[in-house]
Amino acid sequence: MKKVVFSTAFRGTIALAFVITVFGCTQQAPPPEEEVKQEIVDAPAPVDEPPAAASAEEEEKDAVADTPVPEEEEPLAVAEPSGEEVVIMLPGDVPLVLTHVPAGVYRRGRTPNEQDSMEREEPRHQVTLTQDFYMGKYPVTQAQWEAVMDSWPAAPPSEEYGASDDHPAYFVSWEDAQAFIAALNAHISETDQGPATVRLPTEAEWEYACRAGTITRFYWGDDPDYREIDEHAWYLGNEDTAMPVGLKTPNAWGLHDMSGNTFEWCQDWYDTYPSGPVTDPTGPDAGSFRVGRGGAWHRGALFCRSAFRGSFAPDVRQNYLGFRVAR
Repeated sequence: MKKVVFSTAFRGTIALAFVITVFGCTQQAPPPEEEVKQEIVDAPAPVDEPPAAASAEEEEKDAVADTPVPEEEEPLAVAEPSGEEVVIMLPGDVPLVLTHVPAGVYRRGRTPNEQDSMEREEPRHQVTLTQDFYMGKYPVTQAQWEAVMDSWPAAPPSEEYGASDDHPAYFVSWEDAQAFIAALNAHISETDQGPATVRLPTEAEWEYACRAGTITRFYWGDDPDYREIDEHAWYLGNEDTAMPVGLKTPNAWGLHDMSGNTFEWCQDWYDTYPSGPVTDPTGPDAGSFRVGRGGAWHRGALFCRSAFRGSFAPDVRQNYLGFRVAR
């Protein structure tokens, strides 16, 4: 594997309240029409919250059941990644590793009749990504956050929810992630680590990288009885805090913790998907909520599916919300 190194320079107690925005499920309960309440967990100051809607238990009951069984879907041809990794050295010689993701075409959203899926993951549509990119091999860790930012924007990580150098950073809002990225890009420039800058991945890039060429519910397969998930993801069934990154089996492209551990911010505003094919989509121009992907340690297995979409107010901080960078 070729590496390019530019030199110099995560349930002891589950949060008091948490509900991510999930609506439009299709089993027996009608979908909620308002955005789901977002509540801060242990943050020092309150933020504006959208109206309350379905509880987490109701969300799990709202899984899809009775949709027609379609013809088997054929996977699209997907390029293979090169295996190249880029290592950015942070202050204190803390490495941040990004992995090559090839340009390609895939179908975004739930498959027809996908078990435990939700209407908000429709319509399924074709996405073309015309440029290769690099994706963080792991979520940004607490050591990486502290190396770049020195301090935490609000409540710091705690032993209650998982704390160590290798745990994912959490209690960071979308806005906080942008501040981290700005500081990191300044550091890259100041230390002559190349002209390229890092950013949050788009939602389209995130799902593409998560799937890694698969069309199954999870990147390891459909797993209808949830018997394989423990090998691949931290979720409500096997852990009660965030866990150190990289302990579970990665996807086929070498990316770790794309399912479970912490939800991950994407760059996009949240909205319904387009109805037809799109190329290099970046989401709507404006909105009230930002996209979060991947599931988390405090949620059930169905939230770890590759197609699942969460949405959060951009200033919300939670003990299950983190991010990874792209370039």
